[in-house]
Amino acid sequence: MQWRRIFRSRGFWLAVIIQCFAYLYPHMDTNDFWFTPLEYFGSADLLYFFLMPRTYGLCIFLIPFIAVLPASTFIAEDIQSGYIRCLLQRTGKIRYLRTRILQAAAGAAMASLLGSFIYLGFIMLACPWNDNILTSWREVMSQGNYAPLIQSAYGFPAIAEGISRFCIEAMTWSFLGFAFACWFKNTGLALALTFMAHYGLTYIFETYPSLFNYSPSTIAVPDIATAVPLLSYYLMQFAYLGITFLIGLIAATCISQKLAARNIC
Repeated sequence: MQWRRIFRSRGFWLAVIIQCFAYLYPHMDTNDFWFTPLEYFGSADLLYFFLMPRTYGLCIFLIPFIAVLPASTFIAEDIQSGYIRCLLQRTGKIRYLRTRILQAAAGAAMASLLGSFIYLGFIMLACPWNDNILTSWREVMSQGNYAPLIQSAYGFPAIAEGISRFCIEAMTWSFLGFAFACWFKNTGLALALTFMAHYGLTYIFETYPSLFNYSPSTIAVPDIATAVPLLSYYLMQFAYLGITFLIGLIAATCISQKLAARNIC
Protein backbone atom coordinates (compact mmCIF):
# COMPACT_ATOMS: atom_id res chain seq x y z
CA MET A 1 0.00 0.00 0.00
CA GLN A 2 1.45 3.28 -1.15
CA TRP A 3 5.07 2.14 -1.10
CA ARG A 4 5.77 4.45 -4.03
CA ARG A 5 4.76 7.31 -1.75
CA ILE A 6 8.22 7.10 -0.18
CA PHE A 7 9.90 8.01 -3.47
CA ARG A 8 7.31 10.68 -4.25
CA SER A 9 7.96 12.30 -0.90
CA ARG A 10 10.08 15.45 -0.90
CA GLY A 11 11.26 14.42 2.55
CA PHE A 12 12.92 11.29 1.11
CA TRP A 13 14.96 13.23 -1.44
CA LEU A 14 15.77 15.92 1.11
CA ALA A 15 17.11 13.16 3.40
CA VAL A 16 19.29 11.84 0.54
CA ILE A 17 20.67 15.35 -0.02
CA ILE A 18 21.31 15.74 3.71
CA GLN A 19 23.21 12.44 3.78
CA CYS A 20 25.40 13.55 0.86
CA PHE A 21 25.95 16.95 2.48
CA ALA A 22 26.95 15.25 5.74
CA TYR A 23 29.76 13.43 3.91
CA LEU A 24 30.92 16.50 1.99
CA TYR A 25 30.76 19.01 4.84
CA PRO A 26 34.22 18.40 6.40
CA HIS A 27 35.83 19.02 2.99
CA MET A 28 34.18 22.40 2.50
CA ASP A 29 36.58 24.43 4.65
CA THR A 30 39.41 24.12 2.10
CA ASN A 31 39.82 26.27 -1.00
CA ASP A 32 40.98 23.26 -3.01
CA PHE A 33 37.56 21.63 -2.57
CA TRP A 34 35.87 24.59 -4.26
CA PHE A 35 38.44 25.64 -6.88
CA THR A 36 40.42 22.49 -7.73
CA PRO A 37 38.21 19.58 -6.61
CA LEU A 38 39.87 16.96 -8.80
CA GLU A 39 43.27 17.81 -7.39
CA TYR A 40 41.82 17.84 -3.86
CA PHE A 41 40.17 14.42 -4.12
CA GLY A 42 43.22 13.02 -5.86
CA SER A 43 45.45 13.88 -2.90
CA ALA A 44 44.58 10.71 -0.96
CA ASP A 45 42.81 7.41 -1.58
CA LEU A 46 39.09 6.75 -1.43
CA LEU A 47 39.37 5.05 1.98
CA TYR A 48 40.69 8.27 3.50
CA PHE A 49 37.91 10.31 1.91
CA PHE A 50 35.31 7.96 3.37
CA LEU A 51 36.78 7.61 6.86
CA MET A 52 37.46 11.31 7.31
CA PRO A 53 33.80 12.44 6.99
CA ARG A 54 32.66 9.30 8.81
CA THR A 55 34.70 10.42 11.80
CA TYR A 56 34.60 14.21 11.54
CA GLY A 57 31.57 14.87 9.36
CA LEU A 58 27.93 15.54 10.18
CA CYS A 59 26.63 12.03 9.48
CA ILE A 60 25.78 11.17 13.06
CA PHE A 61 24.67 14.72 13.87
CA LEU A 62 22.10 14.69 11.05
CA ILE A 63 20.86 11.13 11.56
CA PRO A 64 17.49 12.22 13.07
CA PHE A 65 16.66 14.20 9.93
CA ILE A 66 17.69 11.34 7.62
CA ALA A 67 15.60 8.98 9.78
CA VAL A 68 12.37 10.96 10.10
CA LEU A 69 12.01 12.95 6.86
CA PRO A 70 11.46 10.09 4.36
CA ALA A 71 8.36 8.34 5.81
CA SER A 72 8.13 8.39 9.61
CA THR A 73 5.48 11.12 9.66
CA PHE A 74 3.16 9.74 6.97
CA ILE A 75 0.63 8.81 9.65
CA ALA A 76 0.56 12.38 11.00
CA GLU A 77 0.07 13.70 7.46
CA ASP A 78 -2.80 11.26 6.89
CA ILE A 79 -4.56 12.30 10.10
CA GLN A 80 -4.10 16.01 9.44
CA SER A 81 -5.44 15.72 5.89
CA GLY A 82 -8.30 13.39 6.80
CA TYR A 83 -7.04 10.92 4.18
CA ILE A 84 -6.73 8.28 6.89
CA ARG A 85 -10.47 7.51 6.75
CA CYS A 86 -10.22 6.47 3.11
CA LEU A 87 -7.09 4.41 3.71
CA LEU A 88 -8.56 2.56 6.68
CA GLN A 89 -11.69 1.70 4.74
CA ARG A 90 -9.61 0.22 1.94
CA THR A 91 -6.96 -1.64 3.94
CA GLY A 92 -8.08 -2.04 7.54
CA LYS A 93 -6.45 -0.72 10.67
CA ILE A 94 -3.87 -3.47 11.28
CA ARG A 95 -2.56 -3.49 7.75
CA TYR A 96 -2.44 0.29 7.62
CA LEU A 97 -0.41 0.65 10.83
CA ARG A 98 1.88 -2.24 9.92
CA THR A 99 2.61 -0.64 6.55
CA ARG A 100 3.28 2.78 8.04
CA ILE A 101 5.80 1.53 10.60
CA LEU A 102 7.58 -0.57 7.97
CA GLN A 103 7.61 2.40 5.59
CA ALA A 104 9.25 4.50 8.27
CA ALA A 105 12.17 2.08 8.56
CA ALA A 106 12.41 1.35 4.82
CA GLY A 107 12.37 5.03 3.89
CA ALA A 108 15.10 5.87 6.38
CA ALA A 109 17.26 2.92 5.31
CA MET A 110 16.93 3.68 1.59
CA ALA A 111 17.65 7.40 2.02
CA SER A 112 20.76 6.65 4.08
CA LEU A 113 21.98 3.98 1.66
CA LEU A 114 21.30 6.05 -1.47
CA GLY A 115 23.08 9.10 -0.06
CA SER A 116 26.03 6.94 1.00
CA PHE A 117 26.25 5.18 -2.37
CA ILE A 118 26.13 8.49 -4.25
CA TYR A 119 29.05 9.80 -2.20
CA LEU A 120 30.92 6.49 -2.49
CA GLY A 121 30.43 6.44 -6.25
CA PHE A 122 31.81 9.95 -6.48
CA ILE A 123 34.97 9.23 -4.50
CA MET A 124 35.48 5.94 -6.37
CA LEU A 125 35.65 7.99 -9.58
CA ALA A 126 37.57 10.96 -8.20
CA CYS A 127 40.08 9.32 -5.83
CA PRO A 128 42.86 6.79 -6.42
CA TRP A 129 42.21 3.35 -4.92
CA ASN A 130 45.83 2.63 -4.02
CA ASP A 131 47.20 3.01 -0.52
CA ASN A 132 48.05 6.68 -0.83
CA ILE A 133 46.73 7.50 2.60
CA LEU A 134 48.33 9.91 5.03
CA THR A 135 50.90 8.37 7.37
CA SER A 136 49.14 9.52 10.52
CA TRP A 137 45.93 7.78 9.45
CA ARG A 138 47.80 4.59 8.60
CA GLU A 139 49.39 4.52 12.04
CA VAL A 140 46.02 4.97 13.75
CA MET A 141 44.38 2.31 11.60
CA SER A 142 46.93 -0.34 12.48
CA GLN A 143 46.16 -0.17 16.20
CA GLY A 144 42.54 -1.29 16.63
CA ASN A 145 39.94 -3.82 15.58
CA TYR A 146 39.32 -1.97 12.31
CA ALA A 147 42.77 -2.92 10.99
CA PRO A 148 41.67 -6.16 9.21
CA LEU A 149 38.80 -4.33 7.48
CA ILE A 150 40.97 -1.39 6.49
CA GLN A 151 43.97 -3.36 5.26
CA SER A 152 42.09 -5.61 2.82
CA ALA A 153 40.39 -4.98 -0.55
CA TYR A 154 41.28 -1.26 -0.66
CA GLY A 155 39.40 -0.80 2.61
CA PHE A 156 35.99 -1.61 1.12
CA PRO A 157 35.07 -3.86 4.09
CA ALA A 158 35.54 -0.86 6.40
CA ILE A 159 33.50 1.32 4.05
CA ALA A 160 30.68 -1.24 3.93
CA GLU A 161 30.76 -1.50 7.72
CA GLY A 162 30.45 2.26 8.10
CA ILE A 163 27.57 2.53 5.63
CA SER A 164 25.71 -0.32 7.32
CA ARG A 165 25.99 1.38 10.72
CA PHE A 166 24.49 4.62 9.38
CA CYS A 167 21.67 2.61 7.81
CA ILE A 168 20.86 0.79 11.07
CA GLU A 169 21.02 4.06 12.97
CA ALA A 170 18.59 5.72 10.55
CA MET A 171 16.13 2.84 10.95
CA THR A 172 16.46 3.03 14.73
CA TRP A 173 15.47 6.67 14.96
CA SER A 174 12.80 6.33 12.28
CA PHE A 175 10.80 4.16 14.67
CA LEU A 176 11.02 6.82 17.36
CA GLY A 177 9.97 9.47 14.84
CA PHE A 178 7.00 7.28 13.91
CA ALA A 179 6.05 7.01 17.59
CA PHE A 180 6.15 10.78 18.07
CA ALA A 181 4.08 11.24 14.90
CA CYS A 182 1.46 8.86 16.30
CA TRP A 183 1.32 10.55 19.68
CA PHE A 184 1.42 14.20 18.61
CA LYS A 185 0.09 14.00 15.01
CA ASN A 186 2.46 16.77 13.97
CA THR A 187 5.27 16.36 11.46
CA GLY A 188 7.50 19.19 12.70
CA LEU A 189 7.10 18.20 16.34
CA ALA A 190 7.94 14.57 15.58
CA LEU A 191 11.16 15.66 13.85
CA ALA A 192 12.11 18.06 16.66
CA LEU A 193 11.44 15.52 19.42
CA THR A 194 13.44 12.83 17.65
CA PHE A 195 16.35 15.26 17.31
CA MET A 196 16.09 16.17 21.00
CA ALA A 197 15.85 12.53 22.09
CA HIS A 198 18.93 11.56 20.06
CA TYR A 199 21.13 14.33 21.38
CA GLY A 200 19.72 14.25 24.88
CA LEU A 201 20.54 10.56 25.13
CA THR A 202 23.97 11.12 23.60
CA TYR A 203 24.72 13.93 26.05
CA ILE A 204 23.65 11.87 29.06
CA PHE A 205 25.72 8.83 28.10
CA GLU A 206 28.79 10.83 27.13
CA THR A 207 28.71 12.82 30.37
CA TYR A 208 29.68 9.69 32.31
CA PRO A 209 32.88 7.89 31.18
CA SER A 210 31.53 4.51 32.27
CA LEU A 211 28.57 4.90 29.89
CA PHE A 212 30.46 6.44 26.96
CA ASN A 213 30.58 3.22 24.91
CA TYR A 214 26.77 2.96 25.10
CA SER A 215 26.16 6.39 23.56
CA PRO A 216 24.23 6.30 20.25
CA SER A 217 26.98 8.37 18.62
CA THR A 218 29.77 6.08 19.85
CA ILE A 219 27.90 2.96 18.74
CA ALA A 220 27.16 4.35 15.28
CA VAL A 221 30.69 5.70 14.72
CA PRO A 222 33.17 3.65 16.78
CA ASP A 223 36.66 5.05 17.09
CA ILE A 224 38.95 3.77 14.35
CA ALA A 225 41.47 2.65 16.99
CA THR A 226 38.87 1.00 19.26
CA ALA A 227 39.81 -2.14 21.14
CA VAL A 228 36.14 -3.03 21.69
CA PRO A 229 34.99 -5.89 19.41
CA LEU A 230 33.05 -4.46 16.47
CA LEU A 231 30.39 -7.15 16.92
CA SER A 232 29.65 -5.68 20.36
CA TYR A 233 28.81 -2.35 18.76
CA TYR A 234 26.52 -4.09 16.27
CA LEU A 235 24.75 -5.90 19.11
CA MET A 236 24.24 -2.60 20.92
CA GLN A 237 22.90 -1.02 17.73
CA PHE A 238 20.39 -3.83 17.31
CA ALA A 239 19.41 -3.46 20.97
CA TYR A 240 18.60 0.21 20.33
CA LEU A 241 16.76 -0.82 17.16
CA GLY A 242 14.66 -3.32 19.11
CA ILE A 243 13.82 -0.79 21.81
CA THR A 244 12.69 1.90 19.38
CA PHE A 245 10.72 -0.66 17.36
CA LEU A 246 8.91 -1.63 20.57
CA ILE A 247 8.20 2.04 21.26
CA GLY A 248 6.82 2.34 17.73
CA LEU A 249 4.53 -0.66 18.32
CA ILE A 250 3.28 0.86 21.58
CA ALA A 251 2.54 4.13 19.77
CA ALA A 252 0.74 2.23 17.00
CA THR A 253 -1.40 0.47 19.62
CA CYS A 254 -2.26 3.81 21.24
CA ILE A 255 -3.26 5.44 17.95
CA SER A 256 -5.26 2.35 17.03
CA GLN A 257 -7.32 2.68 20.20
CA LYS A 258 -7.84 6.39 19.61
CA LEU A 259 -8.99 5.81 16.05
CA ALA A 260 -11.45 3.17 17.24
CA ALA A 261 -12.78 5.48 19.98
CA ARG A 262 -13.41 8.20 17.39
CA ASN A 263 -15.09 5.71 15.03
CA ILE A 264 -12.58 6.43 12.30
CA CYS A 265 -12.06 2.76 11.67
